[in-house]
Amino acid sequence: MTFLEALALIPKPTTGVCPVCNGTKDDPRSTPLARVDCQNCGGQKMFQRATGRVVLRSDGTPCTHDYRHFLKIGACYNEYRCEHCGDINPIDSGD
Repeated sequence: MTFLEALALIPKPTTGVCPVCNGTKDDPRSTPLARVDCQNCGGQKMFQRATGRVVLRSDGTPCTHDYRHFLKIGACYNEYRCEHCGDINPIDSGD
């Protein structure tokens, strides 16, 4: 087995550093007195915190999400899917 063949067997990373917050987990619009979680790497999802990591797009670059409405179930549950990487953001607004 050559070095290049062995290199091809190494799994490719599936996440990268968030391009919006550069891995800091803070929204760039936040201030030192009012920290806000990044709305691209997890802070936008219900009951989750920013992680500083995002899913990679098919071209290998970290995704700046562009969510579009994808699915509605009942009156309260909606799913939004990123146009670039397919990440799903469920929103349950309650009754």
